[in-house]
Amino acid sequence: MCIRDSTEDEPHITLRLSVPAVTLAFDLIDEHRILLGNSLNQLCLLVIQDKHIAYEYLGTISRPSDITYIDNGVVYISSVIDNPLFLRLKSAKTTDPANPFIEVISLSLIHISEPTRPLYISYAVFCLKKKKKK
Repeated sequence: MCIRDSTEDEPHITLRLSVPAVTLAFDLIDEHRILLGNSLNQLCLLVIQDKHIAYEYLGTISRPSDITYIDNGVVYISSVIDNPLFLRLKSAKTTDPANPFIEVISLSLIHISEPTRPLYISYAVFCLKKKKKK
């Protein structure tokens, strides 16, 4: 993967990663941070601030088709080949080497509500409940 940024006055800023991967889905957290899901089933964080670019591996996920940053560190990952995931981003590294900065939130989908009026904007309401630990 190669990320480039340039202006008329400055040359390209390039970030090259050691393992090539295709970005399949992304979402903005804010103006400086972007979540990236790639073809290696990795969730990564790209931080762009001033002239500095940082790329951090956050954890292993299902092959993403879409990533949605909800709020307060909660992320929804949809996948066409696996179950969707709700994740919580961690600010400190965990002891799990496969998921150093994410925690899977165990939720089960109990109901999807369809829109009641035919509108151009489609939406669904998810009612979630925590899974009971066995």
